[in-house]
Parts: sequence; structure tokens; C-alpha cells
Amino acid sequence: MDLRFLSNFLKVADFQNLTAASAVLNLAPTALSRQIRLLERKRSSAALCIACA
Repeated sequence: MDLRFLSNFLKVADFQNLTAASAVLNLAPTALSRQIRLLERKRSSAALCIACA
């Protein structure tokens, strides 16, 4: 697992918005979403609760 993915995930959690975090990180939202999906698969659990907001 890449530590950069974890760092990017924390940025999404801070902003509580994937699009805003992707803009700050200079990543496409789809790339950031893919990183989070890979983290979820690695941990076998959901990292973000989309419906919880």
C-alpha cells in the first residue's frame, strides 16, 4: 500500500469532499476515487460512507 494513497485519503476526509480534495492534490477526481477504492479493497472494508453525509 502506498503511503501517498493514505495521505490523499486523509485530505478527502479533511475536506469531506472528493472534488475539492482532488483539486488541492492536483489529481483527477477519478484517480483519487480509484486510490480510495484500492485502499478499501486492501482493508476489505469501506473507507468512506457516501450515504452518511
